[in-house]
Amino acid sequence: MADKRNMTVAITLMVDFTQDSNGQWTASGNYSGTSIPPAKPGQTVVDSKGKIDLKAIDRDNKLYTNDSNIYFYLGSSSGHTCHFPYDPANPANADLALEIDDKKDKDKYTASLGDTDHWFLSLLDQDDNGDEANYRVYVQLMPDGMGGNGIRLPIDPVIINRDKRD
Repeated sequence: MADKRNMTVAITLMVDFTQDSNGQWTASGNYSGTSIPPAKPGQTVVDSKGKIDLKAIDRDNKLYTNDSNIYFYLGSSSGHTCHFPYDPANPANADLALEIDDKKDKDKYTASLGDTDHWFLSLLDQDDNGDEANYRVYVQLMPDGMGGNGIRLPIDPVIINRDKRD
């Protein structure tokens, strides 16, 4: 029998940027997603606010592990240029693009950016303890006239990954 595979969740994150009268920028996200295996009939794996429900995946325990590979694809719904922030010295390092709020076991997560594509972020989440994990995703806004570095902004709402237990 073949080895079991991890579940896969592909999330499209459409970001909307707004600037207030003081010139301060904020970013909000609208999430959509698909999964392999697919969701159970009538259930949603990723809702528009970024809540991930792995128990909604119609998983055959003989074929799939409880671990999940989560892939984020970034787009801008407001026409501004943006990408996931990265360290030029180590472009694949995702520390600037993702904060994981799990005080117990941070080592069970492996995050990385695409080597040359900074609109793609992957996360291997080996969380099978049923605890909630929150991911704070950051983007780098590159508004016209801002120059080279742009502005690093957190996306609201925070992504909540909870493997709901019965």
